[in-house]
Amino acid sequence: MSGQLDLQLESYAAEVGGQFVGQLTYSANPDKADTVRGLRVVLRYFTEGRGDTNSNDVWVIPVDVDSFGNATERFHIPVPPDGPISYDGRLIRLRWEVRATVDLARRRDYHSTVPVMILPVNGWGVYEYPHPLR
Repeated sequence: MSGQLDLQLESYAAEVGGQFVGQLTYSANPDKADTVRGLRVVLRYFTEGRGDTNSNDVWVIPVDVDSFGNATERFHIPVPPDGPISYDGRLIRLRWEVRATVDLARRRDYHSTVPVMILPVNGWGVYEYPHPLR
């Protein structure tokens, strides 16, 4: 196994125009000769369901790695004010996630993914599930 990747968020929901705050930690495995080419944290959405699918990396934060391949980064990812809210319908679903990716040289990249929910403005306490409300 390669190093340890840990992605933590302070909250798993944010309003449009808000932000996600979190911590990314990567500890390289000293027994392996993995060359870390880069680390990044991405806020992305994707659609599922009938018909065409779509995805978009809305925000990408590159993370600096030290000479041993380790990294620790506290990050703030803004949610676009005009971004779509989370939606879970019968024909289509719009899902959001925060994903950390370790880019390894000559090896398969690996990820840590945290599903998140984007709420409408003033949706806290009212919006418990992705629309349509249950």
